Amino acid sequence: MISNEQRIGFFKKMSLASKDEDKKGFLKYIGSFSQHNEKEIIAFFNNHLNQDLITLSLERFIYVYFNGILKHDYSSFVFGSATSFSPGEMFEILKYSFVFKIYNTGFILWRDDELKNSAKYDREFQKENNFVFYRGQASIEWLMAPSVIRGLNQNIILDDNGYYHLLKATGLLEKYEIVFKDTNVKGAYKRYAFLQHACSYSPLIDLTSNHVVATSFALSNPNSFNDFYNCDSVVFTIEARSNVPDKGMVIESIEEANTFLKTRMKIKVLNESYVCFGKSYTLKRYDSLGQENNETITFNTFDEMLKQLKPSFMFIKCPTNDRMIYQRGLFLVLYDCVALKTKILYDLNPKFIFYKTRISCNHKRTLLEQIKRDYNHFTYHHLMSPYSYFNE
Repeated sequence: MISNEQRIGFFKKMSLASKDEDKKGFLKYIGSFSQHNEKEIIAFFNNHLNQDLITLSLERFIYVYFNGILKHDYSSFVFGSATSFSPGEMFEILKYSFVFKIYNTGFILWRDDELKNSAKYDREFQKENNFVFYRGQASIEWLMAPSVIRGLNQNIILDDNGYYHLLKATGLLEKYEIVFKDTNVKGAYKRYAFLQHACSYSPLIDLTSNHVVATSFALSNPNSFNDFYNCDSVVFTIEARSNVPDKGMVIESIEEANTFLKTRMKIKVLNESYVCFGKSYTLKRYDSLGQENNETITFNTFDEMLKQLKPSFMFIKCPTNDRMIYQRGLFLVLYDCVALKTKILYDLNPKFIFYKTRISCNHKRTLLEQIKRDYNHFTYHHLMSPYSYFNE
């Protein structure tokens, strides 16, 4: 087996090779320990993947290149026998280098075009689908992450006990219990949902089944002139890979939602931008009595790292108020995964594809006016005050 020092040395070389923004340089580096030259490698992958690698951006190029190796076991062709390390050992180094580089882009693919006009809604997005969901964000720079982990800056196990501790520490739990102690707003799900909508502080991620609604949220800040006219917005699309996805990924009753949040939701939040092989990370874990314990995780192999970074998803389609019904709203809950600060490696989940569609600041005003004209009931004002549309 190779030593950690050798592993780190090769990782550094790979990082330098990919930083020069030159795909040929990257292939030359790959070819330095292969029995094939760069042209042969390109021809091989173009033939097997049916995609012209040279036309892609560097980051997408690396993604497609190594994804082909991961899925089709091309390691023997790429690495050959010229290296002093075994193909398996070298492959592990390259896989880790690949993941380290690519998860800085979040693993979320870009659509080929921008959103420029509402005519696209009629062609692509008007038919709501049970397993295609959307999220609009006013800034393209924001990552899609549970609101409670933004700015958390600590290593913590975010399960129901961990979330309860955070609510108690912020004073939100006391306020919630004062307001709702004499009502039927009981159970984990209603508490999570209320605090998500009241102050954006929960493990839930707001989604919608309607693309126009998501776009309105992406254009929700027209009065913030600097941000609206100078910053691009984004619409995320989450699409099931299968035409008949596992219905066990959707919860449609409050009782089931309560059980899931109490027993299965668990995100290991690390206050790190990346993880390293062989290093141990200690996280705070709270029991049902509020007692703090520690849990340690270590990434000893690439497969172990991949398994822990891969998120599982549960979609909760249980509206808790009229506004959520009006917005065609639902929640995404992540579980059984590691979050690197606010970064989630969504595309490691094999059951879904994630896209980002850019809304250029140059097109925002036109698109906003088109939504007002063609979909007035889905303007941001009516989405936040659903009864207002009926009183116009």
